[in-house]
Amino acid sequence: MKHRRRLTALALAVLALTLTAPASADPPTKAQKDFDLQGHRGARGLRPENTLAAFGKALQIGVTTLELDTGVTKDGVVVVSHERRISTLECLDTGANRYVGQLVKDLTLAQIKTLDCGTRTPPNPATDPFVGTQESVPGTKMPTLGEVFKLADRYGADHVQFNIETKLDPTLPGDTVDPVAFVRAVTGVIAEHGKVQRSLLQSFDWRRSSSRSACCRRFARSRSRSCRRSIQGRPGRPACRSEPTPGTGASSVPSSRSAPGCSRPATTT
Repeated sequence: MKHRRRLTALALAVLALTLTAPASADPPTKAQKDFDLQGHRGARGLRPENTLAAFGKALQIGVTTLELDTGVTKDGVVVVSHERRISTLECLDTGANRYVGQLVKDLTLAQIKTLDCGTRTPPNPATDPFVGTQESVPGTKMPTLGEVFKLADRYGADHVQFNIETKLDPTLPGDTVDPVAFVRAVTGVIAEHGKVQRSLLQSFDWRRSSSRSACCRRFARSRSRSCRRSIQGRPGRPACRSEPTPGTGASSVPSSRSAPGCSRPATTT
């Protein structure tokens, strides 16, 4: 009974937070700057993960970083997906299409955009952790990385950073495009949308660090210069925060919130 009361209290607290969320992403207060609140796959506990609905909800709640996963399609477009293969848990085929179960790298963006990724369909709803909290958004499409950046811009979320994972697996090299092409595609979108100083790349695939392309090194130098300027006391830019902890796959969450872009890029963790 005590455990049930605690769960009820937690559910009410989450509900209160969502009901009082602001309509737009406001800059963090001074107290909030000491803590990096990351929206994991957007707000996967409240909306379908890695969708614009989830990222929008996370921005409304007031996250300071959007965490997301990326893949590269057959025609070279960077899409946001945690799975290398289209998952039956997150997406459904529409019409006569049969793309669920196929690798992202084997599908074009047009084919992926036919998928409905707005309803979670667990094999056993009774044991799924998000059945009671995640609100379905039927018809939601898998977004591109560029679309996520544009969404943040529409919210005016100039303070929000992006923790972007490249979904590469060195034990399954055939599941994705090669590491150099993958990272080149991701950093190209980041640069195109002017988010270099606000983006952190992470990966569990160490091949990425040893085979980085020239464009990735330029990406790293661009962010490194930003850090050096802030260390030298350039007005309006505080000192850089510490790097992500190696082996954790994520940056340290409780942190001294500093100028965007100060974590080293292309860190393999």
